[in-house]
Amino acid sequence: VNVAGSIVLLGLVLNHWLAFSRIGFKSASIWRGRNILARHAVSRSTHNAFQEELYDRMALCGSDPEPRISSDEAPVEHLQRIAQACSLKPQSSVLDVGTGTGVMLPFYEECGVSLSKITGVDLSDGMLSRARHLHPSATFIKSDICAFEDPQGQLYDCVVFNSCMPNVHDEGHALRHIAEELVVGGGLVVIGEPRGRTVAEKVKEDHPRAVLHSLKSKTQLQRLVAQLGGSSNSGVDSWSSPLLSVDSVVDEDNYYCAVLRRSCADF
Repeated sequence: VNVAGSIVLLGLVLNHWLAFSRIGFKSASIWRGRNILARHAVSRSTHNAFQEELYDRMALCGSDPEPRISSDEAPVEHLQRIAQACSLKPQSSVLDVGTGTGVMLPFYEECGVSLSKITGVDLSDGMLSRARHLHPSATFIKSDICAFEDPQGQLYDCVVFNSCMPNVHDEGHALRHIAEELVVGGGLVVIGEPRGRTVAEKVKEDHPRAVLHSLKSKTQLQRLVAQLGGSSNSGVDSWSSPLLSVDSVVDEDNYYCAVLRRSCADF
């Protein structure tokens, strides 16, 4: 009887323990989920301030103190491919987003574009100072791309994100702003990563505060631009005439380049 009673008592204890354990495991899962959400709930201003500090520190050091986060060591031929994907002509105007030290500018020049037709935008004063020293004929402006407006109201033939789109706080917001305010009808938006997806994912893993997004597949990009719809100013049908369309995506292990095209429907 004593043995039987002990077994029953042990069973009751185990049942209670399992019940509380399930509650504990569930609570722990909810807590982990909240932590993940909190990491992604950083405001744009806070994120931009972190980016500014990080890249100012890199500019001050004169090198990359954060392994792999800069594309300065990317293969030259891959930087050339990104510039060639811009389909530039001598009269083309280029907005180079996240320009850094201006690593892409010599490759735009190779395509026949004068430096005087190129504007570089960056959050880091340190990077812009180095860029101005290296490329005095180009224009460099400190700004968040999501709020940037050309001082002369210029629309650009091509807007380029070289190795920086995953760092942008809100990709959809950035693309809509560019499509509505910064690129001509028929103009291009080029998203490049000269080191490819594998390196980009490693950088994202190592620097989650700086790099918020992964490079997108063609399907993911098509879904993103579809969500942008048509121009809010023109009444363009968002199904037949979206602001942006995906021309091409080259997604190799060590090279990535997506080309988007601005609709001409509201121009």
